[in-house]
Amino acid sequence: MGDQSTPRGGLSSQLDHAEERYHLEVLSDAIWDLEGQLAQVKAQRAELMNSLQADRRSSRR
Repeated sequence: MGDQSTPRGGLSSQLDHAEERYHLEVLSDAIWDLEGQLAQVKAQRAELMNSLQADRRSSRR
């Protein structure tokens, strides 16, 4: 008997691709959330820095 290999691209391959796509979507959503949080933190930091600089200026007067 000859070697019988199943052709790639069957049902398991489709499931693998669907699973990979699902995981990529989950990771992508997580990255979007993190980027949004990072933007908020950067904005808060900028506000704090501006406030500190304003306090320094007013204390020099």
